[in-house]
Amino acid sequence: MYRALLPTILLVALVGCSSAPVATDAQERATTERRIARLREQNVRRLAGEDATTGPSTRPFSAATLKKAWEDLKELYQKLTQQHTAEQDIAKLSQPEPDLRREGLFGYVDRSYGRNANSIRLYALVAFGEGTVSPDSDYTVRAAAIRALNRCRAKQYVVQFVRVLNDAREPALARLEAAKALANVPDASTVRPLIAVLENAAENRDIRIAAADALRNHRNFDVAQALVTALQDRDFGVAWQAHRSLVLLTGQDFHYRTTSWLKHLTESAKPFG
Repeated sequence: MYRALLPTILLVALVGCSSAPVATDAQERATTERRIARLREQNVRRLAGEDATTGPSTRPFSAATLKKAWEDLKELYQKLTQQHTAEQDIAKLSQPEPDLRREGLFGYVDRSYGRNANSIRLYALVAFGEGTVSPDSDYTVRAAAIRALNRCRAKQYVVQFVRVLNDAREPALARLEAAKALANVPDASTVRPLIAVLENAAENRDIRIAAADALRNHRNFDVAQALVTALQDRDFGVAWQAHRSLVLLTGQDFHYRTTSWLKHLTESAKPFG
């Protein structure tokens, strides 16, 4: 019985298959294009830092993050290779934070353009002021400006260095930088102020040591005598620097024996070599 019905069943199956809808090439192309468009949109959202389903992405590598990282990398490269510009350094000098102003001064004087006459003038205005221009309100910035003048060997500001050194109202840091500056710009007018600082036992020890160092430039008996007296100072740092300055002045070394030093100074035909 079933064998007799088999041809009929096969015929019905074939007719049913032939009547099912068949996808055309146009439909397949349309589906493919929609899929490509959807993938392209997802890529665009991903590059913009967004996700197609969850909105803004919380991943650390968004476009904004990559841009910030690139800027930070360029800044680090400039610092490591010392690629600064005068405009960048000058901009720091006008910052409200004293730390940034000091950084600007130190960065500026490190460059070749930071040693010319205009730059020296700028440091002097920051350190001492002039006319209606007041010096910097922060003493650490003023001290940094004096150090910058020292590095430039600005001899024209010796009078201002001495004034700061002698001004008890000035903070010790500023006075110390002034004393150090006088060590590199020798001037006969600075001898008495430096000796006065060295002989003042109540003075800041670092300033006294800087004064003893600055006196090495002046070959005269008063300076040598003050240094010999300082060999017996209770502060060994002061005594050590006085000894070093005496050696540089005379080319001799009698260690800390004051009698031998005084004998050399009074009996030698050329006590200073």
